[in-house]
Amino acid sequence: MSVIQKTTPAPYDALLGSIVFGTSVSPLENDLKERYKKVGLVHLLVASGTQVSILIGVCLAVVRFIKIPIGVGVILTSLVNILFALMAGCGPSIVRASIMGEVALIGVWLNREGEIYTSMALAALI
Repeated sequence: MSVIQKTTPAPYDALLGSIVFGTSVSPLENDLKERYKKVGLVHLLVASGTQVSILIGVCLAVVRFIKIPIGVGVILTSLVNILFALMAGCGPSIVRASIMGEVALIGVWLNREGEIYTSMALAALI
């Protein structure tokens, strides 16, 4: 039994799991999913770039706060990013977001300015 199921009552456990990891990992009842579709918020139930960017941002903030060297911090953050992608089921949106996150992390490591089109092109190529 997952931590979410132990700490959150039904049906909110499935909803929280779906928001964090996507519906492929934490499926919702069809009725609840249809209500989200009806109001135009079904995109909240798919793990993608938002979750990955928050995860990477928090990891980098912790790395900088505890003053870990940037190279080690990028490697640790990269491992967390890959682990999250695996936990979220490696769907197309999460893989794209993770690849773009990795490109951004390499840019942080090399002290380069971010460039969205390059990371999108690389994600599409892969």
